[in-house]
Amino acid sequence: MTKVVQPQRTQGPQRSFEDRSNIMDSLHAIIANGLAERYTYLADRVRELAAPLSEEQLWQKPFPFGNSFGHLVLHLTGNLNYYIGAEVAGTGYVRDRNREFTEPKHLLKNEVLKSFDAAIEVVLRAIRAQSEGDLADRVRELAAPLSEEQLWQKPFPFGNSFGHLVLHLTGNLNYYIGAEVAETGYVRDRDREFTEPKRLRKDEVLKSFDGAIEVVLRAIAAQSEGDWTKAYTAVREDDAGNRFNIFLRCATHLHHHVGQMVYLCFALGRSSE
Repeated sequence: MTKVVQPQRTQGPQRSFEDRSNIMDSLHAIIANGLAERYTYLADRVRELAAPLSEEQLWQKPFPFGNSFGHLVLHLTGNLNYYIGAEVAGTGYVRDRNREFTEPKHLLKNEVLKSFDAAIEVVLRAIRAQSEGDLADRVRELAAPLSEEQLWQKPFPFGNSFGHLVLHLTGNLNYYIGAEVAETGYVRDRDREFTEPKRLRKDEVLKSFDGAIEVVLRAIAAQSEGDWTKAYTAVREDDAGNRFNIFLRCATHLHHHVGQMVYLCFALGRSSE
């Protein structure tokens, strides 16, 4: 198992730039190690399940509903290559999602798994290239060119505005890390994160987000080696298990919504042309 680098402790609420940098580096190591191990474990499980299947069984559908094993692997490959490869790593991958479920050719099992392995490798390289500081900075960079009006616009009939996504990330971190780990006393109103009727100013929204990030940094700095494995449970996270897992889940949740923000900004930019 990959050794997890524990964050450095700091004293008091004020930290130097060097302290903050050390914490972010440690957080990056924790998240990168955890994500890489999780993806590697799941990828190994896919290969184990595929191993006893014949070429014919790979494409059989034993039920009148659902997909074959082979099509599910194609779907996972496309999903990772697009959401991580194209949208994070900038690989240029062009996805044909429908074909992932309808590919008429019964490709050889080793070809299908080889493509899947390549997608996993893209993900692992992308993980190594990321840092949590990059994500928080990325939110601010994406918000910077948006007008006060665009912050709350919904360019699609589904989904959320950029502003509501920031409110959601702020509430998520303040509750799962702030209230449940750092015991800040934060009381969450999750529904309002998506429905807030007031068009709050961008600087106010980002200031609250920055505050949530600071809560997370303080919480990380306060953890001892034994704290990471302490039991953890919270609303909608009954199976988190321990503190390490909830930090990891919050990080992946942040990754997920930053991806949505990228697409929102693209759509808003097109609509203003």
